[in-house]
Amino acid sequence: MRATVLVWMLFLSLLAAPAHGVTLTTPDLPAVDAAAPALAQRVEALYQQFRAFQDRLPFQVGAGLYLWYFQPLSRDTTLAGGSLEGTLQTFFYYFKLDAEVHQFGAHLETRMRDGGHLGPTATNNFFRGFYSSNIWVQEGYVFYSPWKTLTLKAGKVYRRVGIFWDDSFFGNIQFYDGLKLNPDYGASLEGETALLGGAITLSYAAQFFLNSDGVNGGLDYGRLVAGTPGNIDAARVRSPNPEGELDSTGAHMGALRNLFVGRFVLGLHPHSSKAFGAEIGASGLTGSVQRVSMKDMINDEARITHASGDVTFNMGPVLLYCEYLRQFGPGVRDADYVLMGVRGGWRWLSLRFNASYVDYHLGPDVEEVILQPGLTARIGAGLSLMMEWNEWQRRDPRLADPGFTGYDRSLNTSLIYSF
Repeated sequence: MRATVLVWMLFLSLLAAPAHGVTLTTPDLPAVDAAAPALAQRVEALYQQFRAFQDRLPFQVGAGLYLWYFQPLSRDTTLAGGSLEGTLQTFFYYFKLDAEVHQFGAHLETRMRDGGHLGPTATNNFFRGFYSSNIWVQEGYVFYSPWKTLTLKAGKVYRRVGIFWDDSFFGNIQFYDGLKLNPDYGASLEGETALLGGAITLSYAAQFFLNSDGVNGGLDYGRLVAGTPGNIDAARVRSPNPEGELDSTGAHMGALRNLFVGRFVLGLHPHSSKAFGAEIGASGLTGSVQRVSMKDMINDEARITHASGDVTFNMGPVLLYCEYLRQFGPGVRDADYVLMGVRGGWRWLSLRFNASYVDYHLGPDVEEVILQPGLTARIGAGLSLMMEWNEWQRRDPRLADPGFTGYDRSLNTSLIYSF
């Protein structure tokens, strides 16, 4: 542990030393440095030429991959399983296609995992156990956008409840419960308008999803509570991700249907600059969880509801955010979620600290918290390096140890390439 902390401190000092200037958003690719080695200049020039060629196409193409190294820092956590051996794998590959003609367009993002047996006893699993393939469509929709204030999408679209993402690689508790980065099949009406010369902005999303798609980041491993899938009352609270529930034969039994989602954001930007100001958001979701299993003799449908509020402060190079979400209804675990963080950047280097928390009201309450410092370094030519320390603690009073115990303590390093 002490050695790992020293390595992190050394890495941070080396990266931060030459940094000048600040930015929050992902900057444009840096110009070729005349002092850089000749090979690096040629690589960067070729990359810029390729990007220019892309811009001339009638459609936009993008692709990339995430190379991930997972290093447990404690043997005593659930994910480590008693071992400090690290694993290296391609997290996923992706391909994007965007096209727009006369206000009509389409967007497609496909992802793929090559599986791979990571150890002598490992199975060739998909991204999650409830996925039906190692190749899937993350988002795919057509759209019509006559004005900036109105865009209509139809197809497979991300749900817009709360803050969209926290810019981390490993993710947060909301992601592992299927609440973040979760696309479903339906329609979305979105838009934004500016008032008083941009000092005030209003953005909105009104969505309807006929049914879920079985794609999200929900993770059950070591997080299930007592009960068997064959008991419908237990199934409602057994898993934190109803969309990924399986029956006693391993077949899908849970799905979300007829979801109504609404989000409204008020932005306040002094001097019409979005680099300074605040955004206040409110979101809601309601629909039903449907569980059907011929094997376990289950055919049930029950209500799910989300209500959330969030605030984001932009202070030049620094961004702070906080989100609270309440989940309730007889179809799911009754729970309170909190997500908060701070981040800032220096040209090609950004630092952040994220925290997420949940309190499941299961009688007794079960709690989880993730603390996550991290950094992102833009190397150039489409390459970025991300490093994150993940501290995930879980408290279940029904276990032998009623206090917080380690679910994960790890150092996560990912090399990301995109074009």
